[in-house]
Amino acid sequence: MNPPKYLVFFKARDVDAMTAAFNAYSAEVFAKNKRPSVLEDTAQADGGGQRHPCEGDQQRQAEGAVTMRVDSGKLRKRLVLNIPYIVFGLICTNLGEAWRMAEGADASEKLLSLFSTLGIAFASPLPSFHTPDLMIGLICGVCFKLAVHLKGKSTKEI
Repeated sequence: MNPPKYLVFFKARDVDAMTAAFNAYSAEVFAKNKRPSVLEDTAQADGGGQRHPCEGDQQRQAEGAVTMRVDSGKLRKRLVLNIPYIVFGLICTNLGEAWRMAEGADASEKLLSLFSTLGIAFASPLPSFHTPDLMIGLICGVCFKLAVHLKGKSTKEI
C-alpha cells in the first residue's frame, strides 16, 4: 500500500516560512532514518536470536506496533521475592491512616494522639486506599527493601 500524496498550495509571500518548515521536516526525517529501530536494538540485546512472530503479529508490526513478550517465570520470581515488601507497605498504609485520623495542630500533638488512633486504624485488616496513605505505604516498603538490601550488602563485604 502506497502512502497518500498531498499537494500543498501557498502564496508567494510565504515562501521563506514554508522553505524553513520543509527544511526542518526534512532534517527530522533524515535524523529519524539514521537511528536504529527499537526492534533491531532488542534483537541485538537478546543475542541476535530471531523470534518467530505469531499470526497477526506480522500485520501489527507492519503497522508500527511493537509486541512485548513477558517471561512469566521471571515475573513470578520477582513477585515472590517482593511479596514481603508489598505486604509491609500495605500494613504501613494503616499507619498513614492512623496519622491522618490523629487529632492535633502540630506534629507533637498528632504524635501523642497517634497511639489512640492506631487501634482504630488496624481494626480493619484491609489497607487504606487513600492516596497519602498509599504513598506512606510505598515509601515504607521501599525503605524496608533498601534496608534489607544494604544490610545484605554489608554482610557480604565482611
